[in-house]
Amino acid sequence: MKKVELLSIVICLMLSHVSSLHAQSDIAKAWGFNSIANAEGWQPAHGLSSFAVSNGTLKSTIIGADPYMAGPGNLSIDATRYGFITIRMRNTHDSNAEFFWTTSEMADFAGGFELGFTLIPDGEFHEYEVAVGTSNKWKGTITRLRLDPGEGSTAAVQEHASIEIDYIRVVHL
Repeated sequence: MKKVELLSIVICLMLSHVSSLHAQSDIAKAWGFNSIANAEGWQPAHGLSSFAVSNGTLKSTIIGADPYMAGPGNLSIDATRYGFITIRMRNTHDSNAEFFWTTSEMADFAGGFELGFTLIPDGEFHEYEVAVGTSNKWKGTITRLRLDPGEGSTAAVQEHASIEIDYIRVVHL
């Protein structure tokens, strides 16, 4: 192997490592669901079956209209620094989802404090980047998240539509 090729490979590996370290440092909070039976503070709040956590994912079934899950309430995320939520998930039915949030000024989930995104309901994993920082309500200190993973349409409930989440991260991109 030529010295130039070897040097190029070494430089690429070094840049990749630095990039990886930088990306990891720009995560405010992450849930990876890597411990069996540990939903890491997330709870099925409405229209979802009990969670099953195994093989690095959180699984649930839509069992009612307007399904949503609430995250742990102990967050302290600087909204000016972290304006994206990335989620890697798959679902089998609905194509609309939303993230809601609470702040130190607004303690309850409410309309206006949410941002919708479109899901691909093909049963395959997809990563979604939700630009919550584009909402004028994403400000101050974010204290809790809620995910509405679908609409819970009659067809979704009848077909026992499933969701599976690999990870959720609040990040600075």
